[in-house]
Amino acid sequence: MLAFIVRRLLLVIPSLAGLLVLTFFLIRVVPADPAAALAGENATPAQIAEIRRQYGLDQPLYVQFGVYLTQVARLDFGESAYSRRPVVVDIKQRLPATLELTLAALVFATLAGIPLGTLAAIYHNRWPDTLLPDSFGRRGGDCRLLVCHRTAAAVCHGLGLVAPARPPQPRPRRATGRLRAFC
Repeated sequence: MLAFIVRRLLLVIPSLAGLLVLTFFLIRVVPADPAAALAGENATPAQIAEIRRQYGLDQPLYVQFGVYLTQVARLDFGESAYSRRPVVVDIKQRLPATLELTLAALVFATLAGIPLGTLAAIYHNRWPDTLLPDSFGRRGGDCRLLVCHRTAAAVCHGLGLVAPARPPQPRPRRATGRLRAFC
């Protein structure tokens, strides 16, 4: 058992390394100039150059990555572009509510999932077994998740919390042979 736990903990290292590389490149290597975005629409080239220097965006990518790793190791995630406060302060402020929601969802999923799973097992290959997985995500769950994500994005945009990256494009619907309520 100890060997299993050690092996699992060692697997965390490549996962974290991949996550660090991915987040760095998603933040730094974007088509738009982050310095110009931070400076605003009416910024002069001198102001944009100053922001590049201030944030180290004028350095080579490997130097930027080294600075990024050092900052992450010190839990220095910089300043929030939205609130203009350190990101760690925002995380500390919102972490209790996030943990509360996570715990509530876990309790609800456990309290609902165990009896419903037992019911589906007792009535194997009968109507409860066929109905329950369809209702709770075995089939069609990805469509419901997509609807939830799009609804949350629309609400956040409507409240002015985020700006859309691009206007939504209508997607053609495919016939699947089975009617799905949220696709």
